[in-house]
Amino acid sequence: MSISIGSTLRSANYYFFELFIFFRLLAFSISAIAISFLVQDKVCIVRYNQTADFCTNIEANSHTGAQLHLRDEILSDAAIFNNWKNLVEVTPMVLLSLFVGSFLDNHPSATFIVMFINVLGDIYSIAVYLLLVHFFDTSPYLLLTASLYVWFTGGTMAFSTTAYRYITLTTDEKSRALRFVVLEIIFVIGRSFRA
Repeated sequence: MSISIGSTLRSANYYFFELFIFFRLLAFSISAIAISFLVQDKVCIVRYNQTADFCTNIEANSHTGAQLHLRDEILSDAAIFNNWKNLVEVTPMVLLSLFVGSFLDNHPSATFIVMFINVLGDIYSIAVYLLLVHFFDTSPYLLLTASLYVWFTGGTMAFSTTAYRYITLTTDEKSRALRFVVLEIIFVIGRSFRA
């Protein structure tokens, strides 16, 4: 009787992990939308010294003449900034993801540590964004400092690697394929809010 209760609790625990992954990806996707608007607003208000009303309605098609040209410049600068941000984040993600998998193969008990460090990096990033919102008049390029955590944590690629590693370590062979499918569905749904 105690074996069936223990296996039932363990199988229910599986889904807590999937919920954690889902909510982490959902938070990441929603924050990415807010961050892109923050970048656009900081470029518009701080760099181009425009009014909050103009920057709020920058996507509107009501601009003509000089305003239209200014709008295009602001959106172009915001897009360039986002490209730099992606470059700052993706480069270490790719490099660290090459080593995280083999590191976890040699040190399976470090799976939780790597995942925890990654979550701490997310908290650091959110704290930097909140500070830069509070001190809004600072340069938009200071937003790049929020991406520095990726150099130490591996970002979403390391997080994904540890998620797969955790499932491999904690799931029996019979249930592993199903959990990988559930994880992939969670990745698709969690990231779909970003678009």
